[in-house]
Amino acid sequence: MMVSTVVLSQEGPEFLHHLGRTFLRVMRAPLRWVLWDVKDTLLKVRSSVGEQYCKEAQRMGLSLSPVEVDAAFRQVFPDSKKALESCSSLGLKLGVVSNFDNRLEAILHVCGLLSYFSFLITSEEAGVAKPSPAIFSQALQKCGVPADRVAHIGDHYVNDYLTSRSMGIHGFLLDRHKDGQLDVPREHRLSSLDELPSRLQQHMN
Repeated sequence: MMVSTVVLSQEGPEFLHHLGRTFLRVMRAPLRWVLWDVKDTLLKVRSSVGEQYCKEAQRMGLSLSPVEVDAAFRQVFPDSKKALESCSSLGLKLGVVSNFDNRLEAILHVCGLLSYFSFLITSEEAGVAKPSPAIFSQALQKCGVPADRVAHIGDHYVNDYLTSRSMGIHGFLLDRHKDGQLDVPREHRLSSLDELPSRLQQHMN
């Protein structure tokens, strides 16, 4: 009996530490969804020129789609498709939360990105724009899971990072230019979308 007591007292702290880590893994809900900003996150978006070019084309007797012309002036970042594919391969569902008008669906289609997403929420459709938490509330309703099972990726410190975090969502700030917001923990910052899958996996295990 005395020997058993000594062994327990020596192994107790290690056992409790292991038990605590196991408990946290059980209690922490794994990620199921990733929400995405679009402008300057997935696409380089310049000012809208589609309608202007189409009007000029019509004057010359040509018929062009404003959306297709507009999309031609939007560049997909090199790491965008790979990141979306990686997230999908992890079993995560993807949605968009963007301060954009209802042209977004057509633009993402022309850019070859639309098929990755289960839903799109634009500020025009939602009737409210980021940084209002209301647009994220609408997104969470579409996800159908609690906020702690959702991540959000965006390049704007207030609109994307702070607002999503305030909702209990796992917000990540994409800092392509490495401006370095001092109050954003390193584990919440991305200099490239290539870093995203490994960060998300930490919340899935």
